[in-house]
Amino acid sequence: MQRLRPKIMTITAMAASLLPLLWAEGAGAEIMRRVAAPMLGGLLTSAFLTLEVLPVLYTIWRYRQLQRALSAGSSLELDTGLFR
Repeated sequence: MQRLRPKIMTITAMAASLLPLLWAEGAGAEIMRRVAAPMLGGLLTSAFLTLEVLPVLYTIWRYRQLQRALSAGSSLELDTGLFR
């Protein structure tokens, strides 16, 4: 949750700066569109991965790790520092 606001602010600022390049007209506009479009796509893809996919993968990995520890009968040391 601590990384959500900075990530959203970064995405918004960068997208706001890239969108005018997509709609530009004049000398060099077609080259700038070819640069801005993949950058915007990569920005949105990285945001989705960072905010949606990676937390789910971490949760699955941590759940399996805890299940293995329980089945082995070892004492659990829960690292709850990430969820504060």
